[in-house]
Amino acid sequence: MSRLVETIILNLVAKTFPKATKGRSHGRPRADARAILRSIECVLRSGMSWRQLEDAQFTPYSFSTVHNTFRRWVKHSIFDRAYRSLVRLDKSKNARYKRHYVIDSPYVKNQYGRDCVGRNPTDRGRKATKMSAIVDDRGLLVA
Repeated sequence: MSRLVETIILNLVAKTFPKATKGRSHGRPRADARAILRSIECVLRSGMSWRQLEDAQFTPYSFSTVHNTFRRWVKHSIFDRAYRSLVRLDKSKNARYKRHYVIDSPYVKNQYGRDCVGRNPTDRGRKATKMSAIVDDRGLLVA
């Protein structure tokens, strides 16, 4: 993840969830947002399950802490707002360099047998659907 994206997300987290003033905090100390964000990035990039975070030695938090924090951030639209601010930043800068685009097309397994997907010959007959995304060189979604 680029430093710009990480900084924007961490600033949004700090604004949305301010720390309690001294002397008024109760319970456990809050988890480090940067470490949580890196754990979330690891899960999203690798496709591993949340439970496999406990096997990974780089995260100091349990999978339930990381997953609950991710759900809380999604509920408060942290990632949506970060994406919108990146798009605004991109539009405000008139980039004069040549842009590069990347296409990613993963196959998503159909777990519940819905009729909306058919057989996929490259997936040995398992039911799956192909999702495609085009992003630019900064990781912003184009289509």
